[in-house]
Amino acid sequence: MWLSKIRMAVNDGAFREKCGMGVEQFERTAPVESDRLDIDFLSDEFLKTPWPHLQKLAAKAPVFWSETQQAWILTRHADVKIAHTDSRFSARRADMLMGMLSKGIPDVEERYPIGCKYARLQFAFFDGTEHRRIRNLMVKAFSKSVIETFRLHAQQLIEDFLDQAEATREFDFVKLIAERLPCSMVQRVLGVRSGDTEAFFRAATAMQTVLSGGARTTEEMEEFEHAATYLRDTFSTLIEEREANPTGDLLSQLVQARDVDDRLNHDELLAACFSILDAGSETTAHMLGVGLLEICNRPDLQSLLRDQPEATPQLVDELMRYPGLVRLMHRVAAEDFEYGGQLIRKNDVVYMMLAAANVDVDVYENPLQIDPKRKIRETMAFGYGAHHCIGHLLAKMELQEFFTRAFQRFEIKVLEAAPPLVRLAMFRGYQRLPVKFVPRVPTTGTGQFSSQTG
Repeated sequence: MWLSKIRMAVNDGAFREKCGMGVEQFERTAPVESDRLDIDFLSDEFLKTPWPHLQKLAAKAPVFWSETQQAWILTRHADVKIAHTDSRFSARRADMLMGMLSKGIPDVEERYPIGCKYARLQFAFFDGTEHRRIRNLMVKAFSKSVIETFRLHAQQLIEDFLDQAEATREFDFVKLIAERLPCSMVQRVLGVRSGDTEAFFRAATAMQTVLSGGARTTEEMEEFEHAATYLRDTFSTLIEEREANPTGDLLSQLVQARDVDDRLNHDELLAACFSILDAGSETTAHMLGVGLLEICNRPDLQSLLRDQPEATPQLVDELMRYPGLVRLMHRVAAEDFEYGGQLIRKNDVVYMMLAAANVDVDVYENPLQIDPKRKIRETMAFGYGAHHCIGHLLAKMELQEFFTRAFQRFEIKVLEAAPPLVRLAMFRGYQRLPVKFVPRVPTTGTGQFSSQTG
């Protein structure tokens, strides 16, 4: 939702002045002649099948000024890659987020100081030396060797959820599994006590609602502030415990992280926990639903998961590429500069279309087909460069373990032909996904499985 709010906000003179953008900087006309190429991120067509239009943009106007979005749109793989690494495309977006929140509620940072404080401290909103320092400290906790230590936790947690699925048989996959499994996994790797699961889930949901952007109601902001206070207190206690007695969990890794004499201070540790919760819950939740539907529509992929589980990592990488999860990320121009034959002005919003980059015909053969044998190279599924998702190994491990175990244990059917998509420009995901999980049982003496009816 927040992306639709950005385009309204950047047209508001008072908002642009508050964020230091300058009203005069945004007066312009479209640099390409045809409105046919423009795009509405929240249109039904774009939400359902964005790729043909994005491929057309990449071919005809790869650096495109959108009157609808009031922003630049980059669609070629090469340009999206550059925008991730070129310092002229800045990740400093906290002022924009606060500006959007304040449109609905005046003095938002004074009224909700704890939530807004930790929203501003999200290191994804940092650039340059500041971002590099915190990332260098955090990345040690997300190394392949550390993430592997959590695989058994993931397997046990997934089996618990699959046991619930077996007991229920028919249910909404989004509500029973997709929304709760990733949040529960974050809870475990950070060492939050299992008895706090429901409160932790509610707090995570309240945080994600506001951090997704856009104007919010007073009730939503009050829930956000309450959630931030609860999480601050919860994580503060855990940080103190890990400082005294490290346990080997992810939070212990963050507490112990060092870069020469540097370390994360208390607020930075808290902000890191908030970031892990926000990014680690919502994104994986949506991808569980997206991936499940695609696999259910392809019997060959189901057979692959059952007969060649070692091929699962490559399949997950391909599903992350197409249909994928994250459609776009955005940046703010740090200065006036020319790019791709267009003049980009300071504080212009620039959308990096990851969904377009991942189906670029110059990079991928038959990009609109799911090929489980495809050798993925430089996918933009998790971003690129210094802002490449720090938790990508954890997310992929969860997805790999879930899809392998779910399809080995069950015949899974989606009960709705076209489940409704969430109305979010950034993420592909489903509002609901009615499913039926039918347990598979071994066929005597064959080592094979068949479905169990009844």
